[in-house]
Amino acid sequence: IAATTSTSIPVHTGGNSRVLQIPGAPPPAEDRNAWTNVITPEYFETLGIGLVRGRVLSPQDRAGAPNVAVINEAFAREYFGDLDPIGRQVGLGAQPKTLIEIVGIVRDAHQTSLREAPPRMIYTPIAQSDEPPSRFTVSVRTATEAAALAPSVRDAVQSIDKDLVIRYMRTMEQQIDNSLVRERVLATLSTAFGLL
Repeated sequence: IAATTSTSIPVHTGGNSRVLQIPGAPPPAEDRNAWTNVITPEYFETLGIGLVRGRVLSPQDRAGAPNVAVINEAFAREYFGDLDPIGRQVGLGAQPKTLIEIVGIVRDAHQTSLREAPPRMIYTPIAQSDEPPSRFTVSVRTATEAAALAPSVRDAVQSIDKDLVIRYMRTMEQQIDNSLVRERVLATLSTAFGLL
């Protein structure tokens, strides 16, 4: 079993895009931005997102340690091309307080839906976040029946703080099904019109 906490997960409708500053590059164009995801170190293992090069985040990437991030392949292609981004620094926001060193590259993952290409992603550690996010997603990977694990997950989350609000619980399969509602409706309508 593996578990992680993050501000977003793959095939989800929410996310946060921020302006990107790259030292040595021209001032950012309107579309120089990246989707940000604030995560715990177990994120990539839990969600099965493979490492391409460098390293993933670790418990040592905490407050007081050098600020680090992991990017995805789409980010590396868009902003670094044939250059190696490992060791390069970037800033998030119009006037970043600190620069963040890129320490790893991971595989692309569909973020908003399966219909859209994976966005440029940058993953930063929760422990180094200047402004702790107001909401999180808890993800659990298990070899057992996921639905049977739900009560234990709910109890574990509420044991941390009984006032935490759990909006919903669903499996990744349900998450993907949810993202394909439009396609299913269109297929049903097309079939109905075809029969008529």
